[in-house]
Amino acid sequence: MEIETQCDITEDSKLVSRRAVRTHEEILQSVNDYRRSFKELATSFSPSYVWNSDQTGFNMEIISNRTLSTKGEKRTYEIVNSPKNKVTHSYTVQYIISMDGDIIGDAFICFQVYFDY
Repeated sequence: MEIETQCDITEDSKLVSRRAVRTHEEILQSVNDYRRSFKELATSFSPSYVWNSDQTGFNMEIISNRTLSTKGEKRTYEIVNSPKNKVTHSYTVQYIISMDGDIIGDAFICFQVYFDY
């Protein structure tokens, strides 16, 4: 018995996340729904009990990934003022802040996470 289908096998498919196929309007609606539900839920708590945590990273010395050089120059060197480990290691600081603006506890600090340029 042969079954007729409307499907075809293709080798030219692209994997995408659900996020990639959502329209701009759907994303905005989702954001607005989240904000509305958060505001309703947050009113059940004192602002000192609603916390947010975020992290920021930095290097000991900031270097640019752009520089001026002479046209046709094969290699351009940049001079940094510190040892290599201050350029190739990043540092992260993370705070917890309450909705009323107070810093909760101590800051979490992660020193010298290595990465290679």
